[in-house]
Amino acid sequence: MDKYKGKLYHSGNWDWEKEEQDPAFRWAEQKVGVIGNGSSAVQIVPTLQKRAKHVKNFGRSKSRSDASKVCVS
Repeated sequence: MDKYKGKLYHSGNWDWEKEEQDPAFRWAEQKVGVIGNGSSAVQIVPTLQKRAKHVKNFGRSKSRSDASKVCVS
């Protein structure tokens, strides 16, 4: 990561609105890498896939997301 010259963001500190208001920034031209596959990645990767030119998700191990179940008695 020391050699990477692009922008780095932590998902918790990322100001999406600021990026989208910058006239020099174009999502359709961006190649995005997401490191990790926890709950933050589960939330942001689908949105990035719709906007960015290419998205690659790097994860150490598999993750799984299940629909929650609501039981009413």
